[in-house]
Amino acid sequence: MDKNEFDDYKGTLRPSFISEGFEFIGDIKATAPLHIDGNVKGTIQTTDIHLDNNGLLEGEINVQNALIKGKANCILNTNNLTVGSSGKLEGTITYDDLQIQRGGVISGNFKKRS
Repeated sequence: MDKNEFDDYKGTLRPSFISEGFEFIGDIKATAPLHIDGNVKGTIQTTDIHLDNNGLLEGEINVQNALIKGKANCILNTNNLTVGSSGKLEGTITYDDLQIQRGGVISGNFKKRS
């Protein structure tokens, strides 16, 4: 990973990575960002989650910021949600702010917090 890719995380703890080809099943609770290139099934509670193009995410997710570029089928509670152009998000989603880039696909139940 290029050192410059950490610039998004200035002032926070360094992110944890689940690499492509790696599968994790279980619960994750962290105070640092989580970057997923592999497959994760379970419950996640953290500050930020970045699901990369090849990543697969299933479960219940509670985060402040979510960037979905891969496939996610989940119950997602987040303040800020961005679905990238290659992202496919399905499930029950509760959010404050939502951005969907051209090409991003969403389906399911979406509820904006008041």
